[in-house]
Amino acid sequence: MVDTQAPVRATRPSSRVAPGRAVALGVLAAGVLAAVVLHRLAAWGYPTPWPDESHFLAPAQSLLHAGTLAVPQLNAPDGIFWMTDGYAVFLAGLFALLPDGLATARAASLLAALLFALAVYAVGVRLGGPRTPLAVAVALWLVAPRVVLMSDIARMEALLLAVAGGALLAAARGRWPLALAVAAAAPLVHPTGVLLLVALGLPLLVWRLPLRPTRAEAVLLVAAATALVAEAWRFLANWDLARDHLAYQVQRKANRPVAQLDPPGWVVLALSGVGGAWSLLRRRLDDPRAPVRAALFGVAGALAVVHLVGQEMWYEVLGVETAALLAGLGLWCGRGPLTGRWLPSAAAVGAVAATVALTVPLGYQHWGLRLDPGTGAEWAAFWDDARAQLHDLDASLDEPALVIVDYLSGFGPLLAGEEFTHLRFVQPTQVTGAPNVTGAYTLYTPTAPDAYRWGIEQRLPPTPPVLSVDSAEGTFALRVYAGGPVG
Repeated sequence: MVDTQAPVRATRPSSRVAPGRAVALGVLAAGVLAAVVLHRLAAWGYPTPWPDESHFLAPAQSLLHAGTLAVPQLNAPDGIFWMTDGYAVFLAGLFALLPDGLATARAASLLAALLFALAVYAVGVRLGGPRTPLAVAVALWLVAPRVVLMSDIARMEALLLAVAGGALLAAARGRWPLALAVAAAAPLVHPTGVLLLVALGLPLLVWRLPLRPTRAEAVLLVAAATALVAEAWRFLANWDLARDHLAYQVQRKANRPVAQLDPPGWVVLALSGVGGAWSLLRRRLDDPRAPVRAALFGVAGALAVVHLVGQEMWYEVLGVETAALLAGLGLWCGRGPLTGRWLPSAAAVGAVAATVALTVPLGYQHWGLRLDPGTGAEWAAFWDDARAQLHDLDASLDEPALVIVDYLSGFGPLLAGEEFTHLRFVQPTQVTGAPNVTGAYTLYTPTAPDAYRWGIEQRLPPTPPVLSVDSAEGTFALRVYAGGPVG
């Protein structure tokens, strides 16, 4: 019997196949470069910040500057409990080294997506897959429209994938204790990461793999377990508040169907299930790659479930593009079930995917993402004007005043880096609500993405604003009204 704890070794190429490796590395480099260029060209790359980003940046900035996860700038003086704290801790550590702003957080998302892609390529090579097709698949994933969007926003999905990629790569190298320690970080980044931890842990049980951690891996396992216990204790110690916050998430989805009707997601889930069953049937064979392949199918299936059950637009890229990449890796690499006569069909599907992935991003618009470099200059001028007028308003005041930032505005994370004498900005969330104070101002940005613009325009007061700023082409706008929020 072959020791399934042994690392899955990639075949060492001879000098005759060295050009193939060079081609693969060239394709990977082209994919990475294209992803970076798309990141820079996307008008989302700085204009129209997404309101969710305030919810994730504010705790990180609070942890960095005040040493606490309390977030008074979100009207949450006791903290936020609808999300685990790993992403905030990660950003706080990043902000300790780099500027603590939106641009840094978004660049981190891009880097995380790139790391995941490179990890997937390395896992495929370990499984015996051909380098150039693997590189093409990974490069196409990097330029897929929703992947570009995920890589260009300060949210947890990209970091969650980087964690999954690191765990899969550790497993492919035969370091299952390290894989388990890395996967244990997934629930800290996002609650759905529990499924990723299960997907990495099941092969250990099914194949009865012996855990022989090195000293460093033992330290990481203890650290991961300690972090999970500490997070659980924080939630339990604030259970009344945590229960209210979690109830909001449950109630928000209570009227939705149990699972989303999304054919691509269901197809990927079915492929992951078939691949997982096939891996289980091979567990008694001398195949050291079988546990790794099972973990691949497990992670792919977990991501598909997150998409279909979670029913959030940000999960779509996980359950379709990303899960399909991982399931395809398991199906076609090495001793996968769809090798041999399936290769021509796979090549044809890949050619179609290449055409779509390379052309759609050039005209793709989704939640404000569009390739329109001209709006970058318009945004820069608008932001300079808006910031200057806010400082003028601040200078005109004789006493402190609260500015309540509309919960659908993306200005929250940008204003966190500004210093004002009298103005203090608070952005309530749908859970924490707006503070009830007199003498407040309310800030709106009515040029949000179209899907939310109607909600903001409904809440604009009928009275004239005390401050009004519009960009040169009318793409961006800022309104500040005297008084508390409407609606």
